Amino acid sequence: MSLELVNTAAAVGTFLVIATTAIAAVIQLRHMRASNQLQGLLTARGWKTMTSTLGSP
Repeated sequence: MSLELVNTAAAVGTFLVIATTAIAAVIQLRHMRASNQLQGLLTARGWKTMTSTLGSP
């Protein structure tokens, strides 16, 4: 294996890892936004959620 081939394979591997991480981050942000919207809707309607009742006696 030539050094150029190893270098190219390493660069492609690095790109794939960074691209996969970026895709996972976008998916996680989308889920967090949906969760925040649901929490806001429940709060606006006055419904208690499991997380808001855990701290109260």
